[in-house]
Amino acid sequence: MAARVAKLEADIDHIKTDVADTRADVRHIASKVGELATKVDVIEERTMHVATKTWVLSGVIVVLITILSACGWAVQQYLGPILAKLPA
Repeated sequence: MAARVAKLEADIDHIKTDVADTRADVRHIASKVGELATKVDVIEERTMHVATKTWVLSGVIVVLITILSACGWAVQQYLGPILAKLPA
């Protein structure tokens, strides 16, 4: 009976050591998860201020329309009088 009790005590000591190691591992994982959550928050904050594709594309379209309109106006100003002087 004493041998069985000694073996159980040894097993319990082994289990206590394993539980302590598991607690340390869980604390380490919890700290890493906290760091990851902070990094994800920073990334989300930065991406909220980035221009979207739609916004950039609409800006490019507006600039192109403005440039084409200016070119069209210039062509009308210079070619209009020349074409008006041509015989019909």
